[in-house]
Amino acid sequence: MLLVCINMNGQWLQKYDWKKFGRFLVTGGTATLIDFVIYMLLRTNIGSGWGKFVSMLCANVFSFITNKRWTFSVVEKTNTWMVVKYVIVQGLNIGVNVGVNQLSLKLTNMVVLSFVIATGCAMIVNYVGQKLFVFKK
Repeated sequence: MLLVCINMNGQWLQKYDWKKFGRFLVTGGTATLIDFVIYMLLRTNIGSGWGKFVSMLCANVFSFITNKRWTFSVVEKTNTWMVVKYVIVQGLNIGVNVGVNQLSLKLTNMVVLSFVIATGCAMIVNYVGQKLFVFKK
């Protein structure tokens, strides 16, 4: 299903593939669940910073495979440049996620709220990077 946004002059501004977006949300939701469970298991043993780092890495491996094959339907064989681009985007994503999580924890001392805020900020970085840089056709 496509949503077409039209400006006042009747010109097309954007076509949006809702099926692809829905798949991105399902993949992201599953990756977030993986992130959350691993984070909650590790944060008291190795600290919130390292726990979040490890949990994000696990979630990102899942996300790469699922978004490549299912969300963005990339049939091209995975190559070094694709992985490098993904690592660049995920490095930025992890930095935003861990940084926002740590800042929010300091400000609120609320683990779940900090997790949600960090995830929301990082999701924007992640979507834009994957759609426009990593899996751009």
